[in-house]
Amino acid sequence: MISAEKCRIHATACKELASSVDIPTQRSLEQSIMALNWEALADQIDRENSQATEAAFRKHGISSAAFYKWMAKYGGPGCRNSCW
Repeated sequence: MISAEKCRIHATACKELASSVDIPTQRSLEQSIMALNWEALADQIDRENSQATEAAFRKHGISSAAFYKWMAKYGGPGCRNSCW
């Protein structure tokens, strides 16, 4: 399971990338949204005793399959490395 700490690390990386001046506006917006999603998930994990469950994903409107697919695409070794 992913931890709240890892979610916050991904959120920070996404925020840094979103504030980069050398990326297109659309990509910056996408990175900002991803950072918010990571932060929301971290908060949810904290509220549920640091365990991400399918119920936590559903509360945010994310199926577990979609979450893991999204994480594989954007969240791998770090947002900065996997988004490009």
